[in-house]
Amino acid sequence: MLDCCTKPSHDLGRRVYFESMFGEMLAYLSGRGVKAVLVACPSCFLVFQHHGKCIRVRTAYEVIHESGGIDGAHPGDREVVVHDPCALRNEADVHQAIRGLLTGMGLTVAEMEPSGKRTVCCEEGGREHCLRFRANHRHQPVRQLQEQRISRRMPKRNYRWK
Repeated sequence: MLDCCTKPSHDLGRRVYFESMFGEMLAYLSGRGVKAVLVACPSCFLVFQHHGKCIRVRTAYEVIHESGGIDGAHPGDREVVVHDPCALRNEADVHQAIRGLLTGMGLTVAEMEPSGKRTVCCEEGGREHCLRFRANHRHQPVRQLQEQRISRRMPKRNYRWK
C-alpha cells in the first residue's frame, strides 16, 4: 500500500482532517488483518508509533539490514554524511540499520554533529514550512549552522555518483 499518513495536516493543526484520513487508513489496514507496517518515511514512523493503535511499525531500513543488506559495493573511497531526522532521534535501531546498510555497501559514514538523540531539526518534515513562510526566518541560524557543519565534514573533492 502506498499512501500518506497525513502528518503535515496534523502538524498544521488540521486535527479533524488528520483523524479522519488516518482513521480511514487504520480501518483499511485493520480490516485486512494487518498487524505491522514497514515505512521509509520518518514522519510515517512517528504517526504509526503514536496513533497506530494495535499496528506495529518498523522502518524498511531495519528490515533490509536484518535481511543481509543491499548487494553491490561502491568501489573506492567514498564518504557519506548521515543526518538523523529528528522524527527518529530516539530510534537507535534505525540509526544502526542505516549506518550498517551504508557500510555494507562499502561506504564510509561520517557523522553529522550533532547526531542521534541530539540531532538538529531541519524543519523540513512534511514540507509544511512552505505554508508557514513567516516563521521561517527564526530557523535560518540553525540551517546555516547545519550547512557549516556539513561543509567541514565533506572532503573538498567532486564525487560522481552513478
